Amino acid sequence: MVVRARRSKSELYSSAKKDNVITEDLLTTFNINLVVRGTMHEITDRKTASEDERYHIPCQRNILKYLTSPSSTTSAELIQRIVKNRQQFESRQEKKKKSEKEYYETAKEYVAEI
Repeated sequence: MVVRARRSKSELYSSAKKDNVITEDLLTTFNINLVVRGTMHEITDRKTASEDERYHIPCQRNILKYLTSPSSTTSAELIQRIVKNRQQFESRQEKKKKSEKEYYETAKEYVAEI
């Protein structure tokens, strides 16, 4: 990710132009003075530049910093977990709906107050 400061606010830029190469133009246009890269990242199937090509300019400017990623979880794994949990949730809700419908149609009885 590329981090930049603008007055009192910081903004993150998670991708760069063409083939994800961080260019002089990108750094200059957005006045970026620090590029941060985590140690854990995903490899995608899309055609992108190599690590050396992608971070050549920030490395040359000595503004590239590596941070140790606190987790080995990737965004793809998170998405899979979300989808799985959603399917489980929907399954539980469907079972619950069916049970409630059955109760209201057959088993519901009047309960007298004491």
